[in-house]
Amino acid sequence: MAKTEEQGDLYDVVNMGDHSMTLPRPFMFNLQPLARHPLFKRSSSISRVMCVYDNAGESFLPGADKTTSPVTRHLALSSCLFFCFDPTQDPRFRQACEGKSDDPQMASRVARLDREASVRQDTVLLEAIQRVRRHAGLREDELHQRPLVIVVTKWDSWQKLLPDLPTDEPYVNVPGEKVMALDRARVRLISDRVGELLSKICPEIVAAAEGFAKDLTFIPVSATGRSPELDQNTGTLGIRPRDMAPYWVEVPVIHALHNAANGLVGAIYNKGESKGADE
Repeated sequence: MAKTEEQGDLYDVVNMGDHSMTLPRPFMFNLQPLARHPLFKRSSSISRVMCVYDNAGESFLPGADKTTSPVTRHLALSSCLFFCFDPTQDPRFRQACEGKSDDPQMASRVARLDREASVRQDTVLLEAIQRVRRHAGLREDELHQRPLVIVVTKWDSWQKLLPDLPTDEPYVNVPGEKVMALDRARVRLISDRVGELLSKICPEIVAAAEGFAKDLTFIPVSATGRSPELDQNTGTLGIRPRDMAPYWVEVPVIHALHNAANGLVGAIYNKGESKGADE
Protein backbone atom coordinates (compact mmCIF):
# COMPACT_ATOMS: atom_id res chain seq x y z
CA MET A 1 0.00 0.00 0.00
CA ALA A 2 1.27 3.47 -0.88
CA LYS A 3 2.26 5.83 1.91
CA THR A 4 -0.21 8.57 2.84
CA GLU A 5 0.98 11.82 1.25
CA GLU A 6 0.40 15.47 2.13
CA GLN A 7 -1.07 16.27 -1.26
CA GLY A 8 -2.74 14.55 -4.20
CA ASP A 9 -6.04 12.71 -4.66
CA LEU A 10 -6.81 12.62 -0.94
CA TYR A 11 -6.98 16.42 -0.71
CA ASP A 12 -9.26 19.08 -2.19
CA VAL A 13 -8.58 22.76 -2.80
CA VAL A 14 -11.56 24.78 -1.58
CA ASN A 15 -12.15 28.46 -2.34
CA MET A 16 -13.40 30.32 0.72
CA GLY A 17 -13.91 33.97 -0.13
CA ASP A 18 -10.63 35.37 -1.37
CA HIS A 19 -8.60 32.48 -0.04
CA SER A 20 -7.88 28.94 -1.19
CA MET A 21 -7.50 26.19 1.37
CA THR A 22 -6.26 22.63 1.06
CA LEU A 23 -8.46 20.26 3.04
CA PRO A 24 -8.26 16.48 3.47
CA ARG A 25 -10.94 14.45 1.75
CA PRO A 26 -12.99 12.39 4.23
CA PHE A 27 -13.81 8.69 3.89
CA MET A 28 -17.54 8.24 4.55
CA PHE A 29 -19.15 4.96 5.63
CA ASN A 30 -22.85 4.35 6.23
CA LEU A 31 -23.41 2.05 9.22
CA GLN A 32 -26.81 0.57 10.01
CA PRO A 33 -28.02 -2.57 11.81
CA LEU A 34 -29.09 -5.69 9.92
CA ALA A 35 -32.46 -7.35 10.45
CA ARG A 36 -31.07 -9.76 13.08
CA HIS A 37 -29.67 -6.91 15.19
CA PRO A 38 -31.48 -6.67 18.58
CA LEU A 39 -32.23 -2.99 17.97
CA PHE A 40 -33.17 -3.24 14.29
CA LYS A 41 -36.49 -1.48 14.98
CA ARG A 42 -34.51 1.54 16.16
CA SER A 43 -32.40 1.72 13.01
CA SER A 44 -33.26 5.37 12.38
CA SER A 45 -31.86 6.43 15.75
CA ILE A 46 -28.78 4.20 16.05
CA SER A 47 -27.54 4.25 12.43
CA ARG A 48 -24.49 6.38 11.86
CA VAL A 49 -22.33 7.84 9.12
CA MET A 50 -18.70 7.29 10.06
CA CYS A 51 -16.29 9.92 8.79
CA VAL A 52 -12.60 8.95 8.78
CA TYR A 53 -9.54 11.04 7.93
CA ASP A 54 -6.14 9.58 7.12
CA ASN A 55 -3.39 12.12 7.73
CA ALA A 56 0.24 11.77 6.73
CA GLY A 57 2.69 11.77 9.64
CA GLU A 58 4.39 14.80 8.12
CA SER A 59 1.18 16.78 8.68
CA PHE A 60 1.85 16.61 12.41
CA LEU A 61 5.35 18.00 12.37
CA PRO A 62 5.67 21.43 14.03
CA GLY A 63 4.66 24.21 11.63
CA ALA A 64 2.90 21.90 9.16
CA ASP A 65 -0.60 23.07 10.10
CA LYS A 66 -1.13 26.35 8.23
CA THR A 67 -4.01 28.73 7.62
CA THR A 68 -4.03 27.74 3.95
CA SER A 69 -3.69 24.04 4.78
CA PRO A 70 -5.48 23.24 8.08
CA VAL A 71 -5.36 19.53 7.38
CA THR A 72 -5.54 18.30 10.98
CA ARG A 73 -8.03 20.64 12.65
CA HIS A 74 -10.80 18.04 12.39
CA LEU A 75 -9.09 16.28 15.31
CA ALA A 76 -10.62 18.75 17.77
CA LEU A 77 -14.10 17.64 16.66
CA SER A 78 -13.44 13.91 16.35
CA SER A 79 -15.44 11.45 18.45
CA CYS A 80 -12.37 9.23 18.79
CA LEU A 81 -8.68 9.72 18.07
CA PHE A 82 -6.38 6.95 16.80
CA PHE A 83 -2.60 7.15 17.01
CA CYS A 84 -0.63 4.40 15.27
CA PHE A 85 2.62 3.53 17.04
CA ASP A 86 5.08 1.35 15.12
CA PRO A 87 7.37 -0.60 17.50
CA THR A 88 9.71 -1.59 14.64
CA GLN A 89 10.64 2.08 14.31
CA ASP A 90 11.70 2.32 17.95
CA PRO A 91 15.28 1.18 18.75
CA ARG A 92 14.33 0.28 22.33
CA PHE A 93 11.63 -2.09 21.11
CA ARG A 94 14.04 -3.70 18.69
CA GLN A 95 16.60 -4.12 21.43
CA ALA A 96 13.96 -5.74 23.67
CA CYS A 97 13.09 -8.13 20.82
CA GLU A 98 16.68 -9.28 20.23
CA GLY A 99 16.73 -13.07 20.37
CA LYS A 100 12.93 -13.18 20.62
CA SER A 101 11.80 -12.08 17.17
CA ASP A 102 12.91 -13.23 13.73
CA ASP A 103 11.19 -10.31 12.01
CA PRO A 104 13.74 -8.54 9.78
CA GLN A 105 12.07 -5.24 10.65
CA MET A 106 13.35 -5.72 14.20
CA ALA A 107 16.97 -5.94 13.05
CA SER A 108 19.38 -3.26 14.30
CA ARG A 109 19.88 -0.19 12.11
CA VAL A 110 22.21 2.76 11.80
CA ALA A 111 22.19 4.66 15.09
CA ARG A 112 21.29 7.96 13.43
CA LEU A 113 18.24 6.45 11.73
CA ASP A 114 17.22 4.87 15.03
CA ARG A 115 17.27 8.23 16.82
CA GLU A 116 15.34 10.01 14.06
CA ALA A 117 12.58 7.38 13.91
CA SER A 118 12.20 7.24 17.69
CA VAL A 119 12.02 11.01 18.12
CA ARG A 120 9.62 11.42 15.23
CA GLN A 121 6.89 9.21 16.72
CA ASP A 122 7.05 11.13 19.99
CA THR A 123 6.99 14.43 18.12
CA VAL A 124 3.96 13.46 16.06
CA LEU A 125 1.93 12.47 19.13
CA LEU A 126 2.89 15.57 21.13
CA GLU A 127 2.16 17.87 18.21
CA ALA A 128 -1.23 16.21 17.64
CA ILE A 129 -2.06 16.65 21.33
CA GLN A 130 -1.12 20.33 21.24
CA ARG A 131 -3.27 20.94 18.18
CA VAL A 132 -6.30 19.28 19.73
CA ARG A 133 -5.84 21.33 22.90
CA ARG A 134 -5.50 24.54 20.91
CA HIS A 135 -8.46 24.04 18.57
CA ALA A 136 -10.73 22.48 21.22
CA GLY A 137 -9.97 25.23 23.72
CA LEU A 138 -8.52 22.87 26.36
CA ARG A 139 -6.23 24.06 29.14
CA GLU A 140 -2.82 22.43 29.47
CA ASP A 141 -3.96 20.67 32.64
CA GLU A 142 -7.38 19.66 31.26
CA LEU A 143 -8.01 16.11 30.08
CA HIS A 144 -9.69 15.54 26.74
CA GLN A 145 -13.07 13.86 27.29
CA ARG A 146 -13.11 11.87 24.04
CA PRO A 147 -11.34 8.50 23.67
CA LEU A 148 -7.76 8.13 22.51
CA VAL A 149 -6.74 4.74 21.12
CA ILE A 150 -3.04 3.97 20.78
CA VAL A 151 -2.94 1.37 17.99
CA VAL A 152 0.29 -0.60 18.46
CA THR A 153 1.01 -2.06 15.03
CA LYS A 154 2.87 -5.17 13.80
CA TRP A 155 1.85 -7.22 16.82
CA ASP A 156 3.30 -10.36 15.23
CA SER A 157 6.81 -8.87 15.34
CA TRP A 158 6.85 -8.13 19.10
CA GLN A 159 4.27 -10.61 20.40
CA LYS A 160 6.90 -12.68 22.22
CA LEU A 161 7.48 -9.78 24.62
CA LEU A 162 4.03 -10.73 25.98
CA PRO A 163 3.91 -14.47 25.17
CA ASP A 164 0.76 -15.19 27.18
CA LEU A 165 -1.29 -12.47 25.49
CA PRO A 166 -4.12 -14.16 23.52
CA THR A 167 -4.66 -13.26 19.87
CA ASP A 168 -8.12 -14.79 19.37
CA GLU A 169 -10.90 -12.34 18.54
CA PRO A 170 -12.42 -10.43 21.50
CA TYR A 171 -16.06 -11.26 20.78
CA VAL A 172 -18.61 -13.30 22.68
CA ASN A 173 -22.06 -14.64 21.83
CA VAL A 174 -25.02 -12.67 23.13
CA PRO A 175 -27.42 -15.02 24.97
CA GLY A 176 -30.65 -15.47 23.05
CA GLU A 177 -29.44 -13.48 20.03
CA LYS A 178 -27.82 -14.33 16.70
CA VAL A 179 -25.16 -11.67 17.08
CA MET A 180 -21.90 -11.27 18.96
CA ALA A 181 -20.77 -8.50 21.28
CA LEU A 182 -17.41 -6.93 21.97
CA ASP A 183 -15.68 -8.43 24.99
CA ARG A 184 -14.73 -5.21 26.75
CA ALA A 185 -13.16 -7.08 29.66
CA ARG A 186 -10.74 -8.80 27.25
CA VAL A 187 -9.95 -5.53 25.47
CA ARG A 188 -9.29 -3.79 28.79
CA LEU A 189 -7.08 -6.65 30.03
CA ILE A 190 -4.95 -6.59 26.89
CA SER A 191 -4.88 -2.78 26.89
CA ASP A 192 -3.52 -2.81 30.44
CA ARG A 193 -0.82 -5.36 29.56
CA VAL A 194 0.27 -3.52 26.42
CA GLY A 195 0.21 -0.20 28.27
CA GLU A 196 2.48 -1.65 30.97
CA LEU A 197 4.91 -2.89 28.30
CA LEU A 198 5.02 0.49 26.58
CA SER A 199 5.56 2.21 29.94
CA LYS A 200 8.74 0.18 30.39
CA ILE A 201 10.10 0.52 26.85
CA CYS A 202 8.92 3.94 25.66
CA PRO A 203 7.46 5.72 28.71
CA GLU A 204 7.22 9.11 26.99
CA ILE A 205 4.50 7.81 24.64
CA VAL A 206 2.39 6.57 27.55
CA ALA A 207 3.03 9.67 29.66
CA ALA A 208 1.95 11.97 26.83
CA ALA A 209 -1.22 9.94 26.20
CA GLU A 210 -2.17 9.67 29.88
CA GLY A 211 -1.64 13.40 30.37
CA PHE A 212 -4.03 14.15 27.52
CA ALA A 213 -6.96 11.72 27.39
CA LYS A 214 -9.36 10.67 30.13
CA ASP A 215 -10.30 7.51 28.18
CA LEU A 216 -7.12 5.79 26.95
CA THR A 217 -6.88 2.34 25.36
CA PHE A 218 -3.89 0.47 23.93
CA ILE A 219 -4.86 -2.00 21.19
CA PRO A 220 -2.29 -4.24 19.45
CA VAL A 221 -2.96 -5.12 15.81
CA SER A 222 -1.30 -6.98 12.97
CA ALA A 223 -2.27 -6.11 9.41
CA THR A 224 -0.49 -9.17 8.00
CA GLY A 225 -0.38 -11.66 10.86
CA ARG A 226 3.18 -12.63 10.01
CA SER A 227 6.61 -11.19 9.38
CA PRO A 228 7.80 -10.24 5.89
CA GLU A 229 10.40 -12.37 4.12
CA LEU A 230 13.46 -11.28 2.19
CA ASP A 231 13.12 -11.80 -1.57
CA GLN A 232 16.49 -13.20 -2.65
CA ASN A 233 15.99 -11.93 -6.21
CA THR A 234 15.15 -8.32 -5.45
CA GLY A 235 16.55 -7.88 -1.95
CA THR A 236 13.26 -6.39 -0.75
CA LEU A 237 10.86 -7.49 1.97
CA GLY A 238 7.51 -8.98 1.04
CA ILE A 239 4.67 -11.27 2.11
CA ARG A 240 2.85 -13.85 0.03
CA PRO A 241 -0.85 -12.91 -0.03
CA ARG A 242 -1.83 -16.50 0.74
CA ASP A 243 0.13 -16.34 4.01
CA MET A 244 -1.57 -13.21 5.35
CA ALA A 245 -3.76 -13.69 8.42
CA PRO A 246 -4.56 -10.28 10.00
CA TYR A 247 -5.74 -10.13 13.57
CA TRP A 248 -7.40 -7.45 15.69
CA VAL A 249 -7.25 -4.92 12.82
CA GLU A 250 -10.96 -4.10 13.17
CA VAL A 251 -11.00 -3.97 16.98
CA PRO A 252 -9.98 -0.27 17.34
CA VAL A 253 -12.89 0.82 15.13
CA ILE A 254 -15.36 -1.59 16.78
CA HIS A 255 -14.22 -0.28 20.17
CA ALA A 256 -14.70 3.33 19.04
CA LEU A 257 -18.14 2.62 17.57
CA HIS A 258 -19.29 1.07 20.82
CA ASN A 259 -18.39 4.31 22.60
CA ALA A 260 -19.73 6.73 19.99
CA ALA A 261 -22.69 4.96 18.35
CA ASN A 262 -25.04 4.21 21.23
CA GLY A 263 -26.60 0.79 20.68
CA LEU A 264 -25.11 0.01 17.27
CA VAL A 265 -22.27 -2.10 18.70
CA GLY A 266 -23.02 -4.04 21.84
CA ALA A 267 -20.46 -5.14 24.41
CA ILE A 268 -20.06 -7.55 27.30
CA TYR A 269 -18.27 -5.84 30.18
CA ASN A 270 -18.20 -8.71 32.66
CA LYS A 271 -19.61 -12.21 32.60
CA GLY A 272 -23.34 -11.94 31.99
CA GLU A 273 -23.30 -8.12 31.87
CA SER A 274 -24.26 -6.73 28.46
CA LYS A 275 -24.18 -3.02 27.62
CA GLY A 276 -24.89 -1.24 24.38
CA ALA A 277 -27.02 -3.87 22.62
CA ASP A 278 -30.11 -3.18 24.66
CA GLU A 279 -29.78 0.53 25.46
